Amino acid sequence: MGQKTSKGGRIWGETELGGVLGQYFGWPAVFIINLPIALIVLAMLRKAPPSEIVTRPLPDWVGGSSFSAGLASVLLVLMGQGTVRLVFLVLAVFFFGIMAWRQKVARTPFLDTTPLANKAGIAVMVGAGLIGLDMSAAIFVPALVQADLHYSVLESGLALLPAAFTGALLAGAGGVMVDRVGAKRILAVGLAAAAIGGVLLAWPPLTFLRFILAMIALGMGTAFTMGAPLNRLALDLYRSEQAGEALSLMAVFRATGLAAGPILLTAAKVLHGFTGMYGAVALASHHAPRRRYWPGRPLQSLPGVKYRRELCGYGAPDPSERAGVLAT
Repeated sequence: MGQKTSKGGRIWGETELGGVLGQYFGWPAVFIINLPIALIVLAMLRKAPPSEIVTRPLPDWVGGSSFSAGLASVLLVLMGQGTVRLVFLVLAVFFFGIMAWRQKVARTPFLDTTPLANKAGIAVMVGAGLIGLDMSAAIFVPALVQADLHYSVLESGLALLPAAFTGALLAGAGGVMVDRVGAKRILAVGLAAAAIGGVLLAWPPLTFLRFILAMIALGMGTAFTMGAPLNRLALDLYRSEQAGEALSLMAVFRATGLAAGPILLTAAKVLHGFTGMYGAVALASHHAPRRRYWPGRPLQSLPGVKYRRELCGYGAPDPSERAGVLAT
């Protein structure tokens, strides 16, 4: 599972390629990256193995739509000012109110909130949001080196190579280690590395050596948090037939962090410059939910747990076994 779901290096690699396009074709060309990626993925889908489909009722679309609209309104509250912010705050309360009502009355609620009723579930989702915020800081690295190290647009893109290589090299290793020692330990190492990278970038004045060390640390943080470790923890919260629901819910919180990250980090930069921005990254990594609140030991170490191999890896145990996983 870990080898196929880790995302280390992808974010940094895209930022580096964006620097090349921005230098020679202007910043609008940066968005051309999406076109070849989409075409390659579409071509690869033809050879993708079929996934198992579990017959289940469709979730409540009204609750799902309200949930999405509420999240969008929250982000617009952070972006807006004055009356606009107040309007979207009211809308956010309204949409989340509808979502909460539908959760109670719908035959098949949009979210299965049972796994979120304990510290482990809350920790996974809050941690996903903070990890998303951490990863959003990658888009500001070129501006940092252009301002502090006086790099050109192209050079600022190439400066991300240490993070891209580190993330790519460690992504597979992180996935393997998740299956060997458990996701909690790998995630803890990743968060510590991200915190160290944030401190190195926040510490003025920025030097070339410290920047390289920070990129290596942030590449390790990306490899050991995004993808396999976080996905494995999410899967451990749900039944095996809910693997898609578990991963999608975790992705929602991570995407929320990614979307809110640039807004919050820009606000930190306005107050304290790049020191404030990457200091916030370090704090987010350091104050992620404590390790003791993540779901329990690797499933291999729990006697009697039955595995079911799926396309994305090993599913979570049956309901009767899940309580033991969360309690350990």
